[in-house]
Amino acid sequence: MFATPGSATGRRTVRCARSEARGTVGRFLSANRTTIAPVLALAVAVLAWELLAATGRIPKYLLPSPSSVFAYTSSHLGLFVPHAWGTIQSTLYGFVFSVLFGVGLSMLIVWSRTFEDAVYPLVVMTQVIPKVAIAPLLIVYMGFGQEPKVFLAFLISFFPMVINTTLGMKSVNVELLELLATLKATRWQVMQKVRFMRALPLMVEGAKIAITLAVIGAIVGEFASGNVGLGYLIASSSSSLDTVLGFSALLVLVVIGILLFEAVHVGGRLLMPWASRGRE
Repeated sequence: MFATPGSATGRRTVRCARSEARGTVGRFLSANRTTIAPVLALAVAVLAWELLAATGRIPKYLLPSPSSVFAYTSSHLGLFVPHAWGTIQSTLYGFVFSVLFGVGLSMLIVWSRTFEDAVYPLVVMTQVIPKVAIAPLLIVYMGFGQEPKVFLAFLISFFPMVINTTLGMKSVNVELLELLATLKATRWQVMQKVRFMRALPLMVEGAKIAITLAVIGAIVGEFASGNVGLGYLIASSSSSLDTVLGFSALLVLVVIGILLFEAVHVGGRLLMPWASRGRE
């Protein structure tokens, strides 16, 4: 027999279907909470911005609407592509140098306590100096080319690599080190096989921070020198009160930063597949 919608069996079937649908939606929301929540928050913020701009209480040259920014960006891609590529190059060069220098310096710090006592305060000192203040000096020493931008990107991004890698290398269990000593393992073997692998997760987390800071360093360098880069576009837009251009450059910069961060994240998962399996 078939259950009619008005019968008791039909009502139970409808309730079960609704309950199953709610459970499916609940599981989907729970599994994708970290993605859905920021997307919804961003959508609300953009909508509020659009409504505020539509009221006309704030002049358009001070606060352009998101729709006008998106339209300007899509219609002027030929303008943004070369500048975006210049920023990406400076960022990646500075990031690669920061990873290589940061890991190498951390190995020396862990290797020698004397070296750590001598160098660690200098590493901290490089971070308390405002990068905007030294940008003009770098132009004097390096010129108006790409070198000061790369150096600023490196200078601002190597610190988290040093801190995270050093912390990871020093977190090896003391009993394990004593066991390796009884097995006649050399210091280099301990560094390569134990300390480096122990520090790898923290190194990846440090690289995620470093890539975002490298973007900031490249932009600071572009503010001060050269005629290529998104930082240059933002600086020139502020001098001419072309806020649509400035917001469009910021939009492109945000997209680049997110893509670079995700690239480092994916690279870390490929480098440590066991960590991904552990979270499943």
